[in-house]
Amino acid sequence: MYKKITFKALVFWSFIIATILSFQISEAQPCIGIPVPGNTLSTTITPCPYTPFTLSIQNIASLGTGLIFMWEESVSGIGGPYIPTVGGGGPLSPTSTVSLPPSTTKFYRCLVTCGAFSQYSNPVSISTSWNGCYCNSTPIAFQDVDIYNVSLNGNSTDPSYSYMNGCNTVAPGAGSVLNKYSNFLNLLPITTLSPGSIVSFTIEQDECDGAPFFANKLGIWIDYNNDFDFTDIGEEVYFESVHTMSPRVVNGTFIVPTTANPSFTAMRIVCTEALTLSPCGNYTYGETEDHLVKIGSATDPCTGAPNPGITIASAATVCYGSLCNLSLQNSILSGGIAYQWYNSVGLIAGETNDTYNPTINTSDSYYCLVTCVSSGMSTASTPITVHVISPISDSSSATNCYNYMWNSNLLTASGTYTATFTSLSGCDSIHTLNLTILQSTSNALIISGCDSVVQNGITYTNTGVYAQNYVNAAGCDSVLALDITVNQTSDSTIVETECDSFVFNGSVYTSSGIYTHTFMSASGCDSNLILQLTIDTLTAVIQSSGANLSTPNMGSFQWFDCDKNAMIPGATNSNYTPIGGGSYAVIVTYLSCIDTSICAQVWATNTEDLSSDKQSSIYPNPSQGLFELGLNNPAEIILMSSIGEIILQEKFLKGKHSLNISSYASGVYFLKVQSNDKLATYKLIKE
Repeated sequence: MYKKITFKALVFWSFIIATILSFQISEAQPCIGIPVPGNTLSTTITPCPYTPFTLSIQNIASLGTGLIFMWEESVSGIGGPYIPTVGGGGPLSPTSTVSLPPSTTKFYRCLVTCGAFSQYSNPVSISTSWNGCYCNSTPIAFQDVDIYNVSLNGNSTDPSYSYMNGCNTVAPGAGSVLNKYSNFLNLLPITTLSPGSIVSFTIEQDECDGAPFFANKLGIWIDYNNDFDFTDIGEEVYFESVHTMSPRVVNGTFIVPTTANPSFTAMRIVCTEALTLSPCGNYTYGETEDHLVKIGSATDPCTGAPNPGITIASAATVCYGSLCNLSLQNSILSGGIAYQWYNSVGLIAGETNDTYNPTINTSDSYYCLVTCVSSGMSTASTPITVHVISPISDSSSATNCYNYMWNSNLLTASGTYTATFTSLSGCDSIHTLNLTILQSTSNALIISGCDSVVQNGITYTNTGVYAQNYVNAAGCDSVLALDITVNQTSDSTIVETECDSFVFNGSVYTSSGIYTHTFMSASGCDSNLILQLTIDTLTAVIQSSGANLSTPNMGSFQWFDCDKNAMIPGATNSNYTPIGGGSYAVIVTYLSCIDTSICAQVWATNTEDLSSDKQSSIYPNPSQGLFELGLNNPAEIILMSSIGEIILQEKFLKGKHSLNISSYASGVYFLKVQSNDKLATYKLIKE
């Protein structure tokens, strides 16, 4: 008997059956016939050097089971020949993981075998590239500081990209930007660094756009372990913490770690004006350069004969005096390798590196003898001839006034000048200029004249500074500066009033009048001076009448005490009566004259007589001129005329003395007798 099946049960069992059938259909089946592997696939076709990448087969899912895989590689091209590839997975693995050194291109394919049938996958080309392997380091602007040349162990930047060539030629590596970032990683290594060795370096820094110059900092990093960064300990080999003004040369040394991985790797140099110095990131002004260096191995000695290949030159034809980088086709990383460079003459002393940078002055052939020390076997690289283009030398002469513009320089002095130009061949052309500079004449004259001055046919009537332009004997425009003073002739009048006489211009004038003198003034011009002269005269006269004094002169008066040598206050009239006896004079001022009279003697009316106390006596009085003087004490006597003129002055001792005035005119005389503190005055009358 059959049971009735419901619709739900029918749906359920249909799903179960479909699922079982799908598992049976998707289960891998053994391979049959000739495999069709398709294309060879790779995780990347431009891997970074030494970075693993994985190869696989396009149609692996449809090939079935029981396959055998054999991976092969070729360095000669897509057509081979091919050799087995050493990679992971073995013959049962459809993938292979491998890595490549720098500047290497290989073709990979896989031989897929199913029983008695085999077929290759379509080859894939893999080329190592440094592009994108390291962090970006680029300035925002191309101006200012630049790296002109880099030297390590005596080996330098390829001359095609150093110094001014580097200012105008973009580096050959991917991503290079003129005056900002230079990628030299695709060139031969600049030098070989041995682990544990001391490396000397020189960085020449300048500015392609010239002055003004700017201060900058510089750092050097080397990726010793090939992990594509510069952050590991010891990879910062040089670092400046302060800025230094450009242009400059930086010299230094660093030690290669003994743990450095023998390989080709990157050296980064950053020169920046920024405050922060780092191997990565953008900054304002400066330049970054990436160079390839080789880390040699001191622990893996060479075996057999080296294979240096051909000698490679940075240029087969160079300019005279230029550097040429010589290197070898095949790099040898193993230790125990000795190098010796030769030219057509023979061994080149001291050149024992795997590169040689000679200065080329003559065409010559070069090669390197490479020796494996442990095996004692040597191989010479295939020689190369480097040709030199000799410099062109010529000269010219020039004559010019003042200055001469040559080679963008303003020359102001005569002499021989040399400049280097670039010829059509791109080499130096040395030109010598024999220059004669003719100078202008700049003279100055200081000239003066009366009324006008004439210079070079031009009349000047006013004082001032003038310039005359002319062509000198050398044919150059010149300037004569004139400082001209025009002095005028003149007549002038002076009015003078003097007493008695007037001295002028060496002449003495005693009479009033108008006098004219012609003489040369301080400016050198004739001048007339008219003198209007008034001569005044004055003789002061004094008259006495008893004790009264007077003067007949006109003018103003001042009476003077001759004994005291002093003015008499208030005595300013034409007459004066002194109190007591003494000697007096009058000072008279009239017009321009001042005169003083002689001193007049005035005798006091109350003079004490020494005879009253028996001190002295005189007799006879009157007398014909002979008087007897008796003195009780020594005394000084003074005999004067009636007008005060001293006739006799003498000192006498005690006793009797004779006074004889017989030779004098008859009249009244006065005798003063001074004894101790007593003064007596006698009036003598000579008959």
